[in-house]
Amino acid sequence: MESPVFADGTCPMDSAIGLSLLMAELAAPPWTGIYIDFSARPAVHQLDVDQSLNDKVARMYASPMGYDTNFVAVFEDLILPMARTNKLQQKDMVRRVFVFSDMQFNEAHKADERWDSAYERIERQCREASYDMPEIVFWNLAAGRSDDATAPKPVKADQPGTALVSGYSQAMLKVFLDGGSYETAEDDEDKGLVQVQADGDGAVEVERHKEQMTPAKLANKAISHKAYAMLKVMD
Repeated sequence: MESPVFADGTCPMDSAIGLSLLMAELAAPPWTGIYIDFSARPAVHQLDVDQSLNDKVARMYASPMGYDTNFVAVFEDLILPMARTNKLQQKDMVRRVFVFSDMQFNEAHKADERWDSAYERIERQCREASYDMPEIVFWNLAAGRSDDATAPKPVKADQPGTALVSGYSQAMLKVFLDGGSYETAEDDEDKGLVQVQADGDGAVEVERHKEQMTPAKLANKAISHKAYAMLKVMD
């Protein structure tokens, strides 16, 4: 996480700690001050949000860190038990999990389990606990490396409930800070799947299910922005 070194002298570790600290402080209880380390045996860490910035950063730098992580354990052993213990309703459940790293994600995930199988297992555990599966955003803060300019891709383009973000720039940070995601306000309000059900009295209930994002949908959204409307493809 200490390489590459960016033009301003910082490295991916600095960015990961800064973004994680920001989200931990803004999260609603019981998630306030909570972050999870990147390791084969992930653990929940609780920050004292009243400490000084230096103390909080030092605490995060001292956290255990590995070269792979068990994503199933993050949900199965940490997030879901916390939700059950606190008797959280769906509206208070984690909606989106960010994975900040400089890792080659194909190496970061446990090699003995395919990601699609792991995702299905996590989704099943969430469903059995009566929670929706949180979206997972893999943010590779280092993008490509000197020996491989292509950023690694831990999931396929059509993997539901996931997104890939690569690199680190002022523009990306601005979008993230403006809304905490890479979707527009219109996406959060109205778009999705609609299910219509009739109850015993003949009344109609409309239930709206937000369409799950995928890496491909996120990429298409980015290149379809109105800012690119003036561009033409010359063949």
